[in-house]
Amino acid sequence: MEIQRLVVEEPQSTFTLDLHAGLTIAFHENPALRGRCLSLLVHALGPAGAGHHLELIDNDHRHLVVFRPLGGAGQVLDVDAGTDVTDEFHTPHGLDVLSWVGMDADQAPQLLRLGARQLDRGFDTGTDDHPLARRLAALDQARLWAAADAVVRTCDELAVAHNDLPGADLDDVEAFEKLAELHDETVVQLREHRPVQRIGPLLTAACVAIGAALTALHDRIGDNAFTANALLLLAAVAAVITVGDRCIMWRIRHRERAALATHGVTRFDRLASTVGPMADPLLRQTLIEAQRAHAAANADWETLTDGASLSWVLAYRRQIEALAIRKTELRRLGSHRLAAEDSMAADAARVLLDRVIDLRGLGAHHERLPLLLDDPFAGLAPTEVQQLLATVHRLASYHQIVLVTGDPYIQAWATQSPAAASLQFVRLGRLDVPAGPGSAAATGSAAGSEPGEPGPELGLVGSTPTNAPASEH
Repeated sequence: MEIQRLVVEEPQSTFTLDLHAGLTIAFHENPALRGRCLSLLVHALGPAGAGHHLELIDNDHRHLVVFRPLGGAGQVLDVDAGTDVTDEFHTPHGLDVLSWVGMDADQAPQLLRLGARQLDRGFDTGTDDHPLARRLAALDQARLWAAADAVVRTCDELAVAHNDLPGADLDDVEAFEKLAELHDETVVQLREHRPVQRIGPLLTAACVAIGAALTALHDRIGDNAFTANALLLLAAVAAVITVGDRCIMWRIRHRERAALATHGVTRFDRLASTVGPMADPLLRQTLIEAQRAHAAANADWETLTDGASLSWVLAYRRQIEALAIRKTELRRLGSHRLAAEDSMAADAARVLLDRVIDLRGLGAHHERLPLLLDDPFAGLAPTEVQQLLATVHRLASYHQIVLVTGDPYIQAWATQSPAAASLQFVRLGRLDVPAGPGSAAATGSAAGSEPGEPGPELGLVGSTPTNAPASEH
């Protein structure tokens, strides 16, 4: 919806405000007059009384006039079609555009109007920890939620693995797994040593045979010393081989026996018979792998989010995703630096963008209502004001915005900067026009002073617009 004109007709005066399709900046030093200007606009959208007229274009591009004459019945006319569409907007309380849009008149001021106080409060992330929510929204969302899902998935897998080994403590499972690996290693070493074990007895038998042969040939050789020395040497070789084999066997078995001794057993098969399902290597391996995967997922999550609570993040997932979308919108509007910052100006820009998003696609007709800014940048430094004015100007390229202010800096920006060609600046002042059947307000057209001609500043305000081309939507 685009509001083109507001006319408020009273017995002694008429207030007329022509609005730009994009950005209208209305200036006056008196905050009470500025506030009244916006109040009249919100009031005219609701079930206003006689004398409050609106001219607008709806989402279907119908050119409508909401006409509430003094002392007569109100009408809503489709100007281009020449038809009366009053029934669409009729309520028991009068003609109500807000009700037609799907908005309650009581909540409209809070949604339509935005002032410095709302900007100062900062962007409502919908969470109880705004800095954390903004920090998470700035991360790669695909990576963030993949990491979160990995933690949840591995936690579930770990729970299933624990269910397959009821009552088993992970430390006990890992300890038994180490024992099983040590036992398997011992078995392999013994198997590899088996050929050596066979050589020992063969060498011993060979030594005995040679000794017997030397003894049988003792008479022929006739050298007792040689025979004795040869027998001693052969006996020594056989002894060394036997002892060496025993030492190797002891060393192979020692590590396993020492580990088993800590559990009060001497054989692995006895320990395996007492641990129940834990003896199943597949169940043990599944549990250990599930634990390792969960630990890796947790480590990745800790690194990515700097230790954010997963339960908190999952509880506010929808809000964080919405924040990320808004950050993308800020970048799309050209505010790359503001989108990346966490400064006051960046926070205010997010507030503005969020409110614009809230005002688009309202009700069954998917209408949008204008954003009304009530001197929103009061108290900010000129550099921050300049940044936010640029954001407002970009937002106004696809959403109607009315900004009322008493800031001379904004007045200068609206009249002297390059942006002045694409907005409308009006100087609010008094405009006295006799009300009656022949008055401009009574016929639904605007009454106003000539461009550049200031009116007296008192009472009911009127507008002094500058000429500005309408933006395309």
